[in-house]
Amino acid sequence: MIKKRYSVLLALGIAILFCILPREIVAQNEIRFEMAKTTHKDENGIERKPLVAFLKFEKDKVQVSGYIKTKDIRDKGGNIHTVYVTEVGGTLIIKGTPEKIRIVRKGYVDKADLSKAPKSLKVFWMRHTRTSEFDLSGATELEDLVIRSQSGLTTLDLTHQNKAKILQLGRLGVGNQGWSLKSVTMPNPSAVENLDFSDTGLENIDLSNLPHLKKLSGSASQVKEIVLNSPKIESVEFSRAHLQKLEFIGATPNLHKVWLQDLTKIKEIIIPNAPKLGNGYATNISDINGLCFSNNPMNKLVNIKIGNSALTEANKWFAGQTPNLEELDLSGAPIENFDFTKFPQLKKIKMPIDKIKEEDFDKIINTLPILQEGEKAYFEVARTNMTNSNKLEIFEQKLRAKGWNTKLPLALEEVDNEEAKIFPTQTTDLVKIEGAKANTPYAVFAMNGTLCEEGLTNDYGSAELHLASHSKGIYIIKVGRKYQKIVLK
Repeated sequence: MIKKRYSVLLALGIAILFCILPREIVAQNEIRFEMAKTTHKDENGIERKPLVAFLKFEKDKVQVSGYIKTKDIRDKGGNIHTVYVTEVGGTLIIKGTPEKIRIVRKGYVDKADLSKAPKSLKVFWMRHTRTSEFDLSGATELEDLVIRSQSGLTTLDLTHQNKAKILQLGRLGVGNQGWSLKSVTMPNPSAVENLDFSDTGLENIDLSNLPHLKKLSGSASQVKEIVLNSPKIESVEFSRAHLQKLEFIGATPNLHKVWLQDLTKIKEIIIPNAPKLGNGYATNISDINGLCFSNNPMNKLVNIKIGNSALTEANKWFAGQTPNLEELDLSGAPIENFDFTKFPQLKKIKMPIDKIKEEDFDKIINTLPILQEGEKAYFEVARTNMTNSNKLEIFEQKLRAKGWNTKLPLALEEVDNEEAKIFPTQTTDLVKIEGAKANTPYAVFAMNGTLCEEGLTNDYGSAELHLASHSKGIYIIKVGRKYQKIVLK
């Protein structure tokens, strides 16, 4: 009798525990797709129940429930898809330990719930399903995440995807079908190497913590400003976007492709140190190894700064595309020749002389914009240790004869990377600035872009910054247009 009572009590206890902790025990290793609550018409106008089509995954590692029927179909590429048809408002459930789930055909899903996703899941693609809500909080082991063509999606939280190397959002192709996406929370810390937010409605995206980023694409997006502090970046591509400013901070030794097409709102392009960036005028985007502008004019572009690079034939990549350009700094590019004929608004120029032949001096100077009475214009030659002083004097005399000043006004001078020193790069408090120009502005930024403090160097171009009051971590110190990463310990 006693044993029987104990058995009953034990069974009752297990049942209670089963009911109290279903989320912790029962729902582990589970992915749920809450299907659409209405039927939808297909391309032939026929009413269809909600469905989802998976690229056929490892059947021995999953169990699927919640569907009415299933069938396998083969696409034009020979891939086999498993189509699951569900009841209206039903829930499709996948249990098990799959490594890849790729949903690549049209379907009707209201919510994809990965809050209890298995740790085995490394790849998750979901395209053409018109899903308006994603819970990715449990998908912490994802390395490859593709979410495209979700016309109802407005926000996306990627906080927990700090192992993801590939993030592709928006829509595959060009158009406005992905413009419903307005907000994305990026992972922190981030392992992202390939980020594509093309065809999204994003106006802002935090790119401050992408130290491993190699490839960035934002074609047909609405982001207005891109400032990249990503030393491993290799390529950047923006086409038919709303971009107004593109700036790279610090050295980018692997950057070899900057493709900018039909950016009618771009105003400023700053690339300070990209030694592999050369002349890009290949016929195919994938072949480009350099800086390349499109054929359509960028009428709002007023400022270009290209520092250390391999550009030698500048006219080939933007001649005729930037008719309202006012400031051009090619101080670090070994330009051999230049024709300013198509740039009537230029008033500030800085470029090297070392590669220019003396017999080309007149040809270059005669193409400069003709100054009107009272107008001021500045053409400063960027000097190096190899600069021939006699050659420089001849060039400057010819410039002055044309009415061009040969020294930029003090307010427009920028700190040369070799002059300003910011040290030490690791500290518990004090950071010194030396060798800058007098009254040069400086600023300290946290890695998320927050301005921590700012000021001016003294009359000797020096300053002392005490950072002990700030949290430990990595900071960026900007002096003029020089950037230095500092580790506060």
